[in-house]
Amino acid sequence: MGDVKKYEVTNLAVTDLASESRTYEVEVDVDSLCRVDVRFGNSFGLRLDYENLEVLETLLFEARHVLQDRYLDEQAKLNE
Repeated sequence: MGDVKKYEVTNLAVTDLASESRTYEVEVDVDSLCRVDVRFGNSFGLRLDYENLEVLETLLFEARHVLQDRYLDEQAKLNE
């Protein structure tokens, strides 16, 4: 009989993220099935493969740059 791989989970992080209305405990795991689990407390979670993780990363990266540009524009207006 061949080697059977054991299912493993590596916990990468547990941290708190605050939204406007509440704080969520966010936990991120990577498993041996090549999936990433992102859980937002007991509210909801995402189970992503590599491709979808890249999509989410790109969206968050773009959103961060939009916020950064808006912040810099506001700072420039305050310094006029």
